[in-house]
Amino acid sequence: MPISTMASPQYSIEGSFVSGGSSASTVSTELVHSHQSAHGNVSSNNEPIMPPVLHLPDELLQTIFTFVHDPDIFSVTLVCRRFYHLSSLPISWRDRCAQFTFWEPHHSYQRKLNHSNPSEVQWKKLFVRRYKSNKQISELLNEIITHSTDRIIRFEKIARQGYDAKDCLRRMLECGEDCEDVLARRYYASEALAFIHRRRAIEIWKKISDGVDIPLEEALGAYDLFIIRGANRDVEAITRSLDRLAMEFRNQHLGWEELTPRELASAVIMFMRSVGFTGASYENYHALRNSFIGICVDSNRATLPLTTVAIFCALGTRLGMDVRPCGFTYHVVAIVTEPVQQNDPLPLPLTQRQSFWDPFKTHLEIKPGELDYQLRSTMGILASNFPTPTNAATNTTSSSALSPGPHGHAHFLHYLNPSPSNTRELIVRVARNILESVRLTGMQPTPTYTTPGSWDQPQLQPERHAALYAALTASVICGPPASTRLLEHMCTLMQRDFACDVGFFEEDMSRLISEDDVMLLHNICNAVRREDETPKRAMRRYHCTSSPVPSPPSSSSLFLLNTSPSSPSSLSPPSESTESPQQPDPRYHIGTLFRHRRYHYEAVITGWTRSCSTNENWIRSMDVDRLKRGRHQPFYNVFVADGSSRYVAEDNIVEIRSPKGGGILGGFLCMGKWFRRFISNLREEYPDD
Repeated sequence: MPISTMASPQYSIEGSFVSGGSSASTVSTELVHSHQSAHGNVSSNNEPIMPPVLHLPDELLQTIFTFVHDPDIFSVTLVCRRFYHLSSLPISWRDRCAQFTFWEPHHSYQRKLNHSNPSEVQWKKLFVRRYKSNKQISELLNEIITHSTDRIIRFEKIARQGYDAKDCLRRMLECGEDCEDVLARRYYASEALAFIHRRRAIEIWKKISDGVDIPLEEALGAYDLFIIRGANRDVEAITRSLDRLAMEFRNQHLGWEELTPRELASAVIMFMRSVGFTGASYENYHALRNSFIGICVDSNRATLPLTTVAIFCALGTRLGMDVRPCGFTYHVVAIVTEPVQQNDPLPLPLTQRQSFWDPFKTHLEIKPGELDYQLRSTMGILASNFPTPTNAATNTTSSSALSPGPHGHAHFLHYLNPSPSNTRELIVRVARNILESVRLTGMQPTPTYTTPGSWDQPQLQPERHAALYAALTASVICGPPASTRLLEHMCTLMQRDFACDVGFFEEDMSRLISEDDVMLLHNICNAVRREDETPKRAMRRYHCTSSPVPSPPSSSSLFLLNTSPSSPSSLSPPSESTESPQQPDPRYHIGTLFRHRRYHYEAVITGWTRSCSTNENWIRSMDVDRLKRGRHQPFYNVFVADGSSRYVAEDNIVEIRSPKGGGILGGFLCMGKWFRRFISNLREEYPDD
């Protein structure tokens, strides 16, 4: 029976039953008659003329349908039975699913994609689910941009979609400059992606804390999820990069399968050095980027010992080696274990089948005596602190302990008993490295400056606040119970930069802290929720005759004010009721570009108060009272071109009237937190600006 005459029900977009039982000829006749009535095309004997498209062969129609946009393909299925069957072939819906790059694991997308019979996979149902999900995500992001309240709840709804949301958010992140809210759309899409990535990292660490076996590179790659901004860079991307390196090694070393474990280990380390994995120099040893395995694999290959060993273990595992990291105080090495030979009547003991490697320093095997000397030198432990092992049967000194020999251990290692470190210990160790790097380099801002096509490029300098937050989060999940001081520090970061994570604090942190701190955490989380649900109070200008009448925004007010006028500063401006009517109106408006009178940096105004609203300690330390008008003048929250946020007195502001090319501030991703686009606008908190 021809496909155009098959009896088949008709379906709506969701695939639900609409009607059935009518013959195909009736449907086709109705279609043709409606076409003819509209165009008046009938034959001489009053027989309707078939539309030309119905004369096309099935193969050509199927090809045409591939060019139909997703929202319209559902309408195509409702035209007639022939169109319905041709557009509903499983392979056509599979091709539409292929446009999505990211999938949640529960879809088993890769397994379905490799299925030998596409008709056995419900590709249409899978596509409809993703299509609806993308539509919901777009609506939620639009609401986040246009509403200043209930943003946390909307972010949580997006994050519940997991990796299914990343394709839609990536398109938002890459929206063109002609988009009317380009800055805000890019910023909030980036924030949603970052929230999804942090949730994924926390899930990985929670599994490890519960005893689930997770690959080391995935456990350490979770740190990168806190600092990346693009959609393509995640743990899976790190895994693919390591897979490519392992394949490159195989291509360069034909016959590598014949090498012994010791020979293979040495070859892998030499290969790593040939592609740039060298130990970090003394000057850059504490650079923050060295602690992130994703950055080290893709760009910065001057690594720390722990990161180098982790990469060595990942490559060795892909090449069939039994290689594990072994952590000592101040240093990490790798232990390669030779397998027991089959049918070997006298297998060697484990200690003689193990070899030590330090890919951070050399491609040569480290003999136990050398490792003993290095550890004693590094740890500051004298050999005399450890008694010499003796033979229990003869009560004599063990010669194998005094002399390393071909496979023996020095006596220090005999008591240290080196063994592979578990993944949880190494996660905490990376956290300590990050905390030390932050302490040594300070908390100077690291701006996220964006250029077209740079979203998924590796960041050579991670954002310090995000790195610090990652280290503290990992310490709480995988380390010892959190102290009150650590909890307060994490809550401060959460309130200021990561308010979307309040759900993690409510659900998980409460189980990881002492009972005495639960109430403190509960109050902080409730405050964050209330702030998100409460509309911002309008900051109105008085327009008093005694104060200078503010001029309208000049050409330097480049930006369209966003619906989230919250200050980037941790300082909270006072409420309107606390200010005296005699205080002057601010001279400058939101979005004004200026140069600091004393320090000459460029910045943009993101908020204001009529007087200095900070505490006395800050006022004294900054010598505010030495200014011409002291503390009784307008102060401004500003975003500086170096990525920092500051609080500036009006006396120190010199407006930039004609910025060249709009200035450089528009390229910062976080500008979307306060502005939408490069024109002035009126919004909730500063309606008079």
